[in-house]
Amino acid sequence: MDGSPESVQFNWNTFPSSRLEISQLPSPIGCLYSPLSTNDVASISTEDSLVSCRTCGGYLNPYITKDVSTNIWKCPFCLRKSYFPTKDFPVPQATSFEAIVPTDIAQGFNEDTPENIIFVLDTYQHIDELNHDSNSESSFSALIDSLVEAIEKLSDGVLVTLITFDESVHFHQPLISTQVSFSQEELFKQSDYNLDALFLKNSTVVKQAFHKLKLSNRPKWSPQDNSLTKEHYSILLDTTTKQQLQDYLQSLKPKITQSYKPPRSLGLCLYLTSIALSMGSYLNFNGRVFLFVSGPNNSQPGAVIHPGQSLRSHHDIKQLNSNSNYISTSKYYEAISFLANGLPLDSALQMTGMNQKTTSLTLAETSPKWTINIFTGSLDQVGLYEMKSLISNTNGDVLISNGFNDQQFKDQFKKTIQGVASNVSRATLTVTTSPNLKVTKMISHTYHLPPLFANPARHHDTISDQLTKFDSKYKKHYFTNKWHWNNLQSTDSLAIFFEIEGLKSSKDIPKNGSEYMYIQFKLKYWDKVEKTWKVRITTVRKPTTLRAMNIRQVKNLQLNLNNAKIDLLQNLDSSAWITLFCRLMISKLDTNIGFEFEGLVKQMDSCMVKLLNNFNKAVIDGDKINEKLTKLPSLMYSLRKNPQLIQIFNASPDETTYYHHWFMKFGLDLAPIAIQPKMYQLHGNTEIEIPLDSNIIERVPSKTFLVLDSVFNIIIYYHYDKADEETKLKLHHSENQDLVFDSQLTIPMDFISNVLKVQNRPIVPKYIITQTNHSQARFLTSRLNPPSIANGTSLIEDNSKPWYSRLFSGGGGNNNHSSSFNYDISKTDECSYNAYYKSLIKSIRNYRLDDDS
Repeated sequence: MDGSPESVQFNWNTFPSSRLEISQLPSPIGCLYSPLSTNDVASISTEDSLVSCRTCGGYLNPYITKDVSTNIWKCPFCLRKSYFPTKDFPVPQATSFEAIVPTDIAQGFNEDTPENIIFVLDTYQHIDELNHDSNSESSFSALIDSLVEAIEKLSDGVLVTLITFDESVHFHQPLISTQVSFSQEELFKQSDYNLDALFLKNSTVVKQAFHKLKLSNRPKWSPQDNSLTKEHYSILLDTTTKQQLQDYLQSLKPKITQSYKPPRSLGLCLYLTSIALSMGSYLNFNGRVFLFVSGPNNSQPGAVIHPGQSLRSHHDIKQLNSNSNYISTSKYYEAISFLANGLPLDSALQMTGMNQKTTSLTLAETSPKWTINIFTGSLDQVGLYEMKSLISNTNGDVLISNGFNDQQFKDQFKKTIQGVASNVSRATLTVTTSPNLKVTKMISHTYHLPPLFANPARHHDTISDQLTKFDSKYKKHYFTNKWHWNNLQSTDSLAIFFEIEGLKSSKDIPKNGSEYMYIQFKLKYWDKVEKTWKVRITTVRKPTTLRAMNIRQVKNLQLNLNNAKIDLLQNLDSSAWITLFCRLMISKLDTNIGFEFEGLVKQMDSCMVKLLNNFNKAVIDGDKINEKLTKLPSLMYSLRKNPQLIQIFNASPDETTYYHHWFMKFGLDLAPIAIQPKMYQLHGNTEIEIPLDSNIIERVPSKTFLVLDSVFNIIIYYHYDKADEETKLKLHHSENQDLVFDSQLTIPMDFISNVLKVQNRPIVPKYIITQTNHSQARFLTSRLNPPSIANGTSLIEDNSKPWYSRLFSGGGGNNNHSSSFNYDISKTDECSYNAYYKSLIKSIRNYRLDDDS
């Protein structure tokens, strides 16, 4: 029972127990927790099964100590004792179980509270689209078709609101075929605006908006009394109203423009939408905003660029060049995201300050809340980097596409709409730990709540406030063990890190032993399907190295240390380690883009060397790495050169936001593939995984498909020789996404379909179809590594082991470590895995303790 449930996966499955062991680990102990995993959850139907510790709130679990004679149980988290409710009260045997929350505890939702969908549309359409090919669909008309289809799939009883924007903002009343509009000039008397004044409950703008929309606040949900439904802004779906809303949508006309950057009022639209939902809705309001944007916002408030400016690069953001309003714009959208999490208007802006944290303010459980999803359809950037807090603080979805007529957008939007009914709402997670173990932080898309323990002493015992080299000095740090999500998806995976208070010496070992540490995850949420509150309790017990050291029987200190080190090595999860490590790196990179990027790869390499050096006697055998650790260098090699996650300066800030946002949601089924793509060779009836070496393309047989899967993109490459040129695909110069259903691609698409069926991927990949001598072949070749060949033999000829293991498993060429080799591991230029591996060995041998300072 010492193993973790499937929903919890640690980088180290044995915890270090001494300060020396902790200091030798290059990154913190952490886990990936999938809160809605159904693989290992037992169901308990009786409400009285929920028994918790009277001191710390930890729930009954299989690891408690039970005294039958006195009917008392001892909590493994605070070591305090409590009485069982009855003499024969059953102790849960499952490490993860779920129960319905008793009605006297439940707050907030009830069965009558409807789901709310708010569509916010950018109606601009460039005049060039009026001359588009009659066989193709314009971006705007494709968006309308997708919305009409989405409404058809929504269940009866859902509330739908429609808001559009161009240079003004329009609240639509489809049932009476009219709208209420707001212009910049109407709300602001001058071109400038006062950000502080916008976030005052009694500001002039708020009063104007409420008066014009005829809104009023109603404490409880009622279709007759709620002003949004009463004034026909929100439509309660049924057979009749669905048709009326679909007809109204199809009657909408785009705003034709000759400019590629017309005056958009996106920031104003989000502000007015937030005012209407937070102050004009009802208690327990829960919604999902779908924002569709086709260009950057260049009107205040929230302007990403000024008229006539070009959108910024990563370098511009680093230098604050050409974008003087970057800081204030990011602050503005962050305040909007806090409104979406239920903060009152006058508190939302305060929380954007460096000295203010959401953990200092109690969040009203019944306040209106909503998630923001952003879909972009534009060839240019729209300012997603500035707006990223809208999606990250509300755990929304995001997609960037060239237009709303792209197949990827249509498929992703369908997937997101299908999840509306199944996702859970108002989820709150609390993490409790045993003595000598503290919660450090969570790296995920979440809202930080005040910690469980208000008592300073109890807080200090369970929550760490120590900063490490992985924490950016520019970032706000929340010291808590409690978090909130407006909506939580079944595929979401959270990264939680811990601090272990190690023992100074063997004299510090308590008499009752410290061979195990305990962690309990307590998730409370509203089940939208069963219309009830539930709580899911997952308890983890992890052994420490004290168990391996067996210190009471073995007196030889050096033998104990070796046993502990071997135990740690054998319980390393390479995939979890690299995934958690990548989240640490991305979190630091995203906090202050550009400020610390130069040292990021160097820090990654330093951690890799330190990890391998720590186990040098168990790891280095001649010039080979221990088989247990062989996978890590290959993953780190791929990560440090990954153009979507780390080497981002060839990407736009919007693209970086997109890739980083989704990676922070991936679990171990997808994250390692996003770090190190998989490539497959499909020839005849043969399907094999092959290494990413660039020389392989010319070595595969003619008439072969290569499929490269990086989660975000799936590249289909058809290789043919000149003699088989008549078999080539009928492609044009673009990425050919519309050909995924072509009969020529039956073989690769059937293969991809089978791969995707195994995984419940939250993101729809972008398909790039190319072939020999095609312009888009660079999408494949750019992801391949310089060739790694042993004795001139391609690695593809031996598939008995993974490629990274085969490369240095013995044989000619493996021991070619001449003194002339001087590749510097800290360099970020292109090198083969062979060169990277050799540089690792050299760096391990030359490692000094101060290298990691």
